[in-house]
Amino acid sequence: MLWLTVTDIVQRQRCEAFEVFEAVGAVYVNKRLWDDGDRLLAIHRALQQAPQRGLLRTFYKVYVDEVQDLTNAELALLLHMSSSGSLFLAGDPAQSVVEGVDFRFEEVSSVFDALFLI
Repeated sequence: MLWLTVTDIVQRQRCEAFEVFEAVGAVYVNKRLWDDGDRLLAIHRALQQAPQRGLLRTFYKVYVDEVQDLTNAELALLLHMSSSGSLFLAGDPAQSVVEGVDFRFEEVSSVFDALFLI
């Protein structure tokens, strides 16, 4: 194995990681399990279908605390659910407790810009 390069090892690790990813995904499908991504996608799809069902798609006022623990996808969903000027976000980046979320208020600004200033 000494003849393998770092690139070969990284490629092999990527392939192994993807195989694990696919196996876990199959378990989720077979057992009808959800993860956070599935939850967000289901909510987004429901909101897209809301007008056809005669339901409101946006809320008059939306207040969110502990925003530092939200992902960009969750922030984008909240922006879509709120009408213009109705979203109030509160949080403290020093109190983030969710692993994998590296919150910065600049992120909120970038999500907003990506959704509304395209």
